[in-house]
Amino acid sequence: MSALDERSIAAILRPVLPAGQFLPPAAGAPRGLTGRGGVRQREAWTVPDALNPRSRRVLRAAVAQYIETGRPVGSKALVEAARLEHSPATTRAVLRDLEERGYLTHPHTSAGRVPTDSGFRFYARWLVHRQLGARSAGLGVAETDRRAVERQLAGREGGLEAAEEAGRLLSRLCGAAAVVTAGRPEDERLAELRFVVVGERRLLAVLVTEAGAVHHRPLEGVALGQRELERVHAYLGDKVRGYTLRALRDRVARERDPYGTLRESVSNLLERAAAAEAERVEVVVAGKERLFDRPELDDVHKLRAFLRAIEDRTHLLALLDETLEAPGVLVRIGSEAGLGGLDDVGVISSGYGAGARHAGSLCVLGPVRMDYDKVVPLVAFTATVLGGGRGPSARPS
Repeated sequence: MSALDERSIAAILRPVLPAGQFLPPAAGAPRGLTGRGGVRQREAWTVPDALNPRSRRVLRAAVAQYIETGRPVGSKALVEAARLEHSPATTRAVLRDLEERGYLTHPHTSAGRVPTDSGFRFYARWLVHRQLGARSAGLGVAETDRRAVERQLAGREGGLEAAEEAGRLLSRLCGAAAVVTAGRPEDERLAELRFVVVGERRLLAVLVTEAGAVHHRPLEGVALGQRELERVHAYLGDKVRGYTLRALRDRVARERDPYGTLRESVSNLLERAAAAEAERVEVVVAGKERLFDRPELDDVHKLRAFLRAIEDRTHLLALLDETLEAPGVLVRIGSEAGLGGLDDVGVISSGYGAGARHAGSLCVLGPVRMDYDKVVPLVAFTATVLGGGRGPSARPS
């Protein structure tokens, strides 16, 4: 018997999804990442030509020291802590030059310096760049963290449960908030596809995946009756099995049909179904409570700004959507994250799942003073394991 007999369709027509399980983006939601003034902020990472090797070493050491202590960095303490081969006087001159170039700033009440967004950005992207040469996806991940990720995520199928587990795990290991989008239904391979008339100019697209999941998506404003739908189903025939909805749509669009109006109707239905499917993205936000423990957010106004940014799903989805077609870890610091004007923020994100377009996305989000040395490789490794063992390799962003 077909997977979609009359009883199955009757069950599908009943509301079965809990309110709020799916998250449609707001009208006019931005696609991709934008910063101030709507200018796209994505760019390839390169080592700034203006910084010589000594300046790069000192800058990396200064940012690492500030992340560790939270205190402004002085030249003498930096030489001792980082075991630099330069004298304090030479290091002081380099720090002064880095400040003039905008990588460090000098608080009025302190003799030391702290990183600017540019300094944090340089450091985090250098860590991503370092991952490029890694022979193992777990380079830089502590053994206890590696075992935790593999134990809790290895072998899991994509979906909401896996996304929830990954979010909780990343948040706990990184001490920050984590956001994960579940594998997207429009990327699942289909076993069957049917369209059902449910009202005047209203259809229901019923999708059965090869994994056995059933999705139903309402389509408004479609003037097709039962007889036309029978022709649509006959046209699709055995074309459906093994294709994702997006791939099926593209296949039909390329075909030549002597009855062009039928192919056009099928193509239009598939386009509408794919759009309806793409709008329903399952998003997991984990670890918001961990932000309460961050000293950088002891100011109630800063904390509220962070919580508002995490709850703003439109901006979060725009940020995470960028990772779906990116082959590695992305770093976004400060205003370039595009989180509603939130400046003091660091976001490390990656897509997961094989293929040119990833099945889902994950990110760690917290104050800009974040342990990037831990977070960058951990995000990359978690994406690898969650994606079935062949996740994206890190790359500069």
